[in-house]
Amino acid sequence: MKVAILFHDNCFDGLASAALFHQFAKTHIDPHLEPLFGGLMHVRPTEIGERPMDTGPLGPWRLVGDVNAILDFRYVVDERLHWWFDHHRSAFESDEARRHFEADETGKKYFDPSAPSCTGLLSRMLARDHGFDASAFSELLHWAEIIDSARFSDPKMAVELTEPALRLMTWIESSTVFKERETLIPLMLKKPLFELARLPFVSSALEPILERHWQNVEAMRSRHRREGDVVWCDLTDRVVDAVNKFIPYYLHPDARYAVVVTRTGSRSKISIGYSPWAPPEDRQHDISVLCERYGGGGHSVVGAVSLPAEDSDRAVEIGRELVLTLNGSASIPAR
Repeated sequence: MKVAILFHDNCFDGLASAALFHQFAKTHIDPHLEPLFGGLMHVRPTEIGERPMDTGPLGPWRLVGDVNAILDFRYVVDERLHWWFDHHRSAFESDEARRHFEADETGKKYFDPSAPSCTGLLSRMLARDHGFDASAFSELLHWAEIIDSARFSDPKMAVELTEPALRLMTWIESSTVFKERETLIPLMLKKPLFELARLPFVSSALEPILERHWQNVEAMRSRHRREGDVVWCDLTDRVVDAVNKFIPYYLHPDARYAVVVTRTGSRSKISIGYSPWAPPEDRQHDISVLCERYGGGGHSVVGAVSLPAEDSDRAVEIGRELVLTLNGSASIPAR
């Protein structure tokens, strides 16, 4: 039996969810299954093309298994979707999608926007409804909850990356070789995280990744501006693979929000966040809703919008609009 396990790619929680569901599928669906891992990205199908691929946008052409699961990603209206778990507030692109989910009677589709991580949600629901025991994977579950809900003790922990789990997170977010991430998935349940961080294909890449990370810290230090409650930074003058989303709070621990625009070889990205160290009751905006206005998504406290790489000017415009919105003021001059 072929089981397609489609997950939010370049994301610790996404890969951890895939690892846990793979274990569940082996013990509760078919011990001899053939897993078909596939990464999902928040990009438009027209940007890459409607064809099967290791990592790319979500579409019906991705549902190629005898059993298909989507983890930590948006819902799709398709009878070939058998299992679904998500905790993003932007999980449904339309009222039709939400109604389709709410009408489902299979008991195999789960949504909880209050869940700190998809890995934790998946673990709890599979235990409650399907008899799956994930207690042997407590370390992975513990760190998935911390990482995806940004429950770090302080910005220093989130930026200086001394914990093995955070070093692995950094590698996952920066990895450009899907086959390496695919190799990591089953190992996440077999080895402690400090051993995973020392795997040759991880550790050999980590040194330059961490070097670039500190270059990004310095680049943001020199380019950012504090504007009211928001740390604003435009990094589109350089190509970066990934930027640690907590650097703005490392630079300004009392800031409420951050808006950072970056450009990679394939996309321009606007990242928006509410500081995990700011009082929750002071948050005035649902960031997932703000991102949805521009075709993006996320959670109430963090989200992103992706555009083609060549649209970096438009990405900066969107970023500036979001800074104004978050500050509740139109008095800040545009870039």
